[in-house]
Amino acid sequence: MALGRPLRTTASPEQQGQHILEAGYSEFSAVGIRRANMELIAQRAGISRSTLYRRFPSKEALLFSVVSETSTSMMSRLATESKADTAKESLVRATVTAVRYSREDALIRQLVSSDPELFSGFFGFTNPGMDTVLDSITHVGATLLQESGAEMPFDDLRMAVEVAVRVTTSILAVPSSSVDMTDDESVRKFASTFLAPAVW
Repeated sequence: MALGRPLRTTASPEQQGQHILEAGYSEFSAVGIRRANMELIAQRAGISRSTLYRRFPSKEALLFSVVSETSTSMMSRLATESKADTAKESLVRATVTAVRYSREDALIRQLVSSDPELFSGFFGFTNPGMDTVLDSITHVGATLLQESGAEMPFDDLRMAVEVAVRVTTSILAVPSSSVDMTDDESVRKFASTFLAPAVW
């Protein structure tokens, strides 16, 4: 995306917000969080720096919104690619799909490679505001498992999903010699052996 484009003076607030998120995603993915430049993000979005800071008062605030949108995109993909005849298989597919998404998504790859501590803060759900993202993920995941035949109480399903998410993201942040997160079959074996048994 070219820099220094004319300011978008006719964009609606919703369009402007989307342009900012797209520009932030591009900048964070390209250079990492610490080196990302808010002025360049404003230029990419076609807005003034002051307008950017009115919408997002800090780089951290913008990053949170970008990560939240990335999580929403991931959940949408999980909902379509993780359906199965059994809840156990659904959880396995969801895990494989989520790990594959983390390999393919430019922002997540950048976080894992250049700032695993920050990745852990976001996808370990300890950073401010990420508890609401985790709440959405567990709700979507539990609903998916229920639709695949799980008979556990819904709150227990949510806990099973949360445990699966926390364990998986922790291995992504700090790789284990016991499971190769770059290989779908290795991830499938891991999920089948250690995560799926928690669901019935």
